[in-house]
Amino acid sequence: MLTHRNTSIFFLLLFIIAVIWVWFYSTSLIFLLPVPLLLLAINIIQSFRICSGYYIKANCRIPEEANGVCLTFDDGPSENIPSILFLLEKYNAKATFFLTGKKIEKFPEHTSEIISRGHTIGNHSYNHGNFFALQGVKKIAEELIKTNELIRQHEPSEKILFRPPAGITNPMIKKALKKAPMKVIGWSLRSLDTVRTKEKVVKKVIRDVRAGDIILLHDRVSNSPEILEHILIHLEKKNLKVVALTTYLQGKKLP
Repeated sequence: MLTHRNTSIFFLLLFIIAVIWVWFYSTSLIFLLPVPLLLLAINIIQSFRICSGYYIKANCRIPEEANGVCLTFDDGPSENIPSILFLLEKYNAKATFFLTGKKIEKFPEHTSEIISRGHTIGNHSYNHGNFFALQGVKKIAEELIKTNELIRQHEPSEKILFRPPAGITNPMIKKALKKAPMKVIGWSLRSLDTVRTKEKVVKKVIRDVRAGDIILLHDRVSNSPEILEHILIHLEKKNLKVVALTTYLQGKKLP
């Protein structure tokens, strides 16, 4: 598997070889430049690929033999939670909600309702700032710990799930997770519901969904309840169960 560690080692050796080449053949120092630039490009690209395992090992699918999919909602809780919970109950589905600490404080009643209906909540940072991943290790860890404390006020738990904002990972987040250990969850099907119309989102999910998928949705999107119902109806027609992600985590069926 391509990881940050083995890639860094490879490029270090490559750089040493390039330095030796320059030394013995009096080549211009510009010859060395492509090596660190290529490493930088790979690191940046991989930071946006949470399921690659490049920086952090993440669970992105459930076993296909479960003949089901998992629904996950990011960025909440929002005003749409009551409608979403109603639909999930109507179709006998369980979901995982990755909540921000700031919104847990804003909507504590929605957070409690999610839990009381048998769903799972996870950590999605405190602020979900645009530059969350670029903060220092200390700042990232503080956000994670603060949000974990808020989660535990609603649901005492030693094991909390974490999804980094925008799914971005890097060495700072990896180090911060050592201070606040959590199981990292990615996704295999991104709905793009924050940037596409309801019709396009529904069409994409219906077209691409397969058994074993972890579907990424956002409860803060204004039409998220409508999108959810269309998806649930389709899954029912395809005989794909909406299963609880925690079932597989607790059963240690995920890597």
